[in-house]
Formats: sequence, C-alpha cells, structure tokens
Amino acid sequence: MPHTHKYHDALPEFLGARLDEWESLGRQALPWQTGSRDEGQPPEHVSWRRSAGSVEFGLRHVATLRAIVEIHRIGYDPCDAHDASLKSVPCETLLHLAADWSTHPDYRQEWAAG
Repeated sequence: MPHTHKYHDALPEFLGARLDEWESLGRQALPWQTGSRDEGQPPEHVSWRRSAGSVEFGLRHVATLRAIVEIHRIGYDPCDAHDASLKSVPCETLLHLAADWSTHPDYRQEWAAG
C-alpha cells in the first residue's frame, strides 16, 4: 500500500505547479525567439530565455524536471527517504529542486534543505 504523508505529498504537487508556470512562460516566449512574431519586443514576462536555442532548452529542461518529480509522486518513491524515527520524508532530490522557488508564496520552509 502506498505511503501518503501530507509533508511528502505536497512537494511534488508544488513542483508540478511551478513547472507548469515555467513551461507556460517558455511557450509564450517561443514565438519571439523563432521569429514568428514581428510586432516588437515580447512582454517582459515572456523574455526569460530569449537567446538562440535557450527557449527550446528551457522547455526540454522543464520536461526533464517534470519526469524527476513524477517518479516521486504518491504510490512510487524510489528513494524511500526516512528520518531517524523512520518517518517518511521527501527525498533530497525534490528538496533541492524546490529550492529554486524558495521565495514563492506556496513554498514551505520545512522543505529548506540543510
């Protein structure tokens, strides 16, 4: 039977939401990079990775991170991470991935690696 713990289950959900946001920004920026948009500069919020190839790289990176997060979803935990009292905790991989969004309002301080 899969282990479900509020502490553990929220982290993949949080990361999935951030990756959805990141992917959306990349897809919005892509037309300006590929030259299919001619009306001036893109809005500032879509210019996050405009150098040649970087938007495509960013979208591939999102897919890679999403695959890592998906492996750690409820019902399948390849890391089987536990604390000293054998309580299930998020693995360090997800904690490090989440650190990129440590200033996001939905980030939980208990996820701070260290």
